[in-house]
Amino acid sequence: MTDAIAAEPRRPAGAIARLLQRKLALLGLFLILVVVLGAVFAPFIAPFAPDDQHFDGLTIEGAPLAPNETYILGTDLLGRDLFSRILFGARTSLIIGVVANGMALIIGTIASIEGLKVGGSAESLGRHVTSSVVKAIFVVIVLDGLFAMFFAAIKY
Repeated sequence: MTDAIAAEPRRPAGAIARLLQRKLALLGLFLILVVVLGAVFAPFIAPFAPDDQHFDGLTIEGAPLAPNETYILGTDLLGRDLFSRILFGARTSLIIGVVANGMALIIGTIASIEGLKVGGSAESLGRHVTSSVVKAIFVVIVLDGLFAMFFAAIKY
């Protein structure tokens, strides 16, 4: 009986141990970490401002430059550095993703709390659905105002 127990393969105890055993999961985690760190430290990593147009970033004919030692990923049609634009664009994308998921979490929480209050009748269901929609709209409007004030204060 002890041989049967010893012959079973040991399973990792937690989620982190299982993650560390999967190479593709680690690759994905590494790529996400690189993108997030690149976005957070974009002002320090990017060689140029994302909206600066460089006259030396275009050929004599006005075509964008291919990747070279000055422009890591080349330039766009206006002579702007693509590497800098990608880093700063990642910042915007991450902010939008975090805010959108946060709003969805808040709206879902409001709907769930109201859903717990529903009684056995259709009238109760209608009343609580209406209440949760009104509360969610109010929260969205308040958060929109707070975000507008925050981004205006930091001049984003």
